[in-house]
Amino acid sequence: TAVVKRGTIVFELGSIDEATAREAFRKAASKLPVLSRFVVRGAI
Repeated sequence: TAVVKRGTIVFELGSIDEATAREAFRKAASKLPVLSRFVVRGAI
């Protein structure tokens, strides 16, 4: 089992509009056993 520390970026997308990225992450997050957060570059 891999340990992912708090604050680690697990997935990163580029060259895609934000609405499509949000929808993709929403679907992926529902399959993960952890809480996740969508962050936009420059918003950190």
